[in-house]
Amino acid sequence: MKGKTFAAAVGLVMWLAAASAGAEVRDFGAFTIDVPVHWTADQDKDGVYIAANDGSSVVSILSGTLDEGTSLADAAQKLAQRFKGAGPRDLGGGQAFSFSYADPTTGHRAVSMITAVGRQFMYITQIGENDEADLIISTMKAK
Repeated sequence: MKGKTFAAAVGLVMWLAAASAGAEVRDFGAFTIDVPVHWTADQDKDGVYIAANDGSSVVSILSGTLDEGTSLADAAQKLAQRFKGAGPRDLGGGQAFSFSYADPTTGHRAVSMITAVGRQFMYITQIGENDEADLIISTMKAK
């Protein structure tokens, strides 16, 4: 059993190394993120949008300031209600919340997370299923 577990771990590390080798580090002002070769990244005044060229998944990263008197929990609840989502679920001490829903445009499963430092929030959504989307999100680094 140990040998199979070790082989699986080595395989995962090799796959992750291969996936990151095919990515370009992109700078979006407040953060950098690795964008895989077969993905397209765009930025506008509202946020950053990273889409798989095959249409299987989109990652959006939006940021802003919470309204005065609105807690992060309240903002998460309003977003979950707006998208008719399940949740929100507290991811730890009221510092981050997550919820899922069916994207109204595509019908694909969407998972959103909102977190904040002070009144500044970051709202990340992944629509659709794609293993590289999880890797993209994990490479995000604040500047």
